[in-house]
Amino acid sequence: MKKRHFGFTKQLTLYVLLAILIVSTSVFLGILYFSRSFAEEQAFRQANLLSDEVVKKLESKIHELEQIPKRIVALLGEVDKHVENELPSRVLNSYAYLNACRIYDEQAVPEERCCREAYRNDRRIFQQQTKRRLDTAGIVRRTSGVGFWRLRYFNPDSVLLCYSEPFLSSGNPQRLKFIEMEIRVDRLLDFLQEMKIFRSGYVFLATHTGHWLAHPDPEIKALGSVDRYVEKFRYNASFLPELGRRFKNGDTGYDYLDRGGIRHGVYYTPAPLFNWRIGIVCPSRETLEPHNRFCRLLSFALLAGAFGVFFVVLWITRKHMNPLRDFTANVRAIADGNWEVELSDIRSAAGELNELHNAFKYMQHNMLAYVDQLKNTTEENERMNTEIRLARKIQNRFLPQPVVRSKEVEIQGKLQQSKSVGGDLYEYFIIDNRLYFAIGDVSGKGIPAALYMASIIKLFRYVAARENSSARICNTINSHICDSTEDDMFVTLFTGILDLDTGVVTFSNAGHPNPLLIDGSGEVTSFSEDADIPIGILEDHKYKEYRLTLDPGSKLLLFTDGITDAESRSAEFFGLQNLIESIRRAAGTGAKELVETVSHSVAEHTRGVEQFDDMTLLVIHYKAKEKR
Repeated sequence: MKKRHFGFTKQLTLYVLLAILIVSTSVFLGILYFSRSFAEEQAFRQANLLSDEVVKKLESKIHELEQIPKRIVALLGEVDKHVENELPSRVLNSYAYLNACRIYDEQAVPEERCCREAYRNDRRIFQQQTKRRLDTAGIVRRTSGVGFWRLRYFNPDSVLLCYSEPFLSSGNPQRLKFIEMEIRVDRLLDFLQEMKIFRSGYVFLATHTGHWLAHPDPEIKALGSVDRYVEKFRYNASFLPELGRRFKNGDTGYDYLDRGGIRHGVYYTPAPLFNWRIGIVCPSRETLEPHNRFCRLLSFALLAGAFGVFFVVLWITRKHMNPLRDFTANVRAIADGNWEVELSDIRSAAGELNELHNAFKYMQHNMLAYVDQLKNTTEENERMNTEIRLARKIQNRFLPQPVVRSKEVEIQGKLQQSKSVGGDLYEYFIIDNRLYFAIGDVSGKGIPAALYMASIIKLFRYVAARENSSARICNTINSHICDSTEDDMFVTLFTGILDLDTGVVTFSNAGHPNPLLIDGSGEVTSFSEDADIPIGILEDHKYKEYRLTLDPGSKLLLFTDGITDAESRSAEFFGLQNLIESIRRAAGTGAKELVETVSHSVAEHTRGVEQFDDMTLLVIHYKAKEKR
């Protein structure tokens, strides 16, 4: 038997492509590794330079503030009592960024000690005299002279920095007094907002104890300190406590932190002026963007080169296989969608090629027939989908509009359909201070159920507007449905009338799951009355009417069986007990929150399972006469 082997052109193509693949991959991985390391080193250097710039700007502002008392004394000399009284307000007028200015007379006898203070509020300056003493607690820095800086926490969102320096007043005898200037730390550090770090990076400052001084993220700043941030997010990153410890200890370093699924680079270093801490945060994808752009260009160049060599080798291969060249082009044209291209005649080349030509000819004929059939099917499906989308829009218009009676009642409904249109329904409206409401479930699914649902809603609106009895409403609807329906469809329906003045509810239940009553303490109970037969089964059937009284703060939760019958992957029903547990978890919330909590619980239970039935919720929160 003759041994088969590859021809020269095939071997050449294989060897060239294999060599390009090995060399290109090796070069790309090597450059990728070294360029990434270089980019990370550059990010560290840039963060270090940026922190130095922050320290320099902060020192410049602090030095400027420390010069204010010296300028005042140099300008006024010894300060007499009249000038002393006006001095705080004059300082605030001259320096708009100051928050307050105070003069302390610490050497006066106790009964004459006082503090003359001017402070800024809503861009206006107010002046007062108090018995306030000079506070020396919380000193964070002493100047080379006799002045000192201290931190004062006005409230969790407002940190104040105060600078105090003594001066001699005029009079006999002369007394040593103190002038104190106060500035908000966020105003002192407002230059941080102008520092751009790529697109979304930022700088933050904290004290050596970890309390925030400036942070652009309100959510993080609201936590108050590094320790609270670590406590909240420690489960997302195991090394976060160690990172917080290094930050407060005044270490200098660069680490990575995942936040919201995005990797961030975190640079931290001390600010020696006040023993504060500087942090710089920037998404790694931004710091590495030049590196990534370079890698993309490199990969494109390597791919372009590989494709160039490939096409050269391919051209050589095609040149040595002329009988198949045109035929291959025709086959590719067919693969690209040009089904009617004329196949080149290669039957004279060899017997095998003759069979190949006939096989492709047969395939082309079948593909043309299939494409025509597919076009017709696609057009029909698109027409049906358009009609279903229109039907869904029309069906959603039948759902009730929100009722604005927030002091008396809060109503929230939600309908989640299993198909494009479904058969669940709910309705409510208010007439003469009475709330008429209903929830139902039409047998079947799809467009027939949706049409049936629309007719039930229209009947309920029409009948309920003329009746004040839930039983008569059900009787009338049942009579109309039985007269006009010739198929086996029916609907379970729960109707009720709530008197908003008294809280009395009259209701009738036509085969629907019993609602749940949630009292003001969060206790959940089910209606004990047995459900009657569904609407549309017995024409002359008379429905019963029941009555109960809602206490202020109580809620009614009405639902369809799609909620309790929702199945998990293990074929377990959501059930009434799980529904009650999810209601208890939302105790004390409003109607909207209760609907969202129950919907979320059902979604978690059925995750990964296709919804097989419509699911509807309706919550009525009776709030009349509640103590507020």
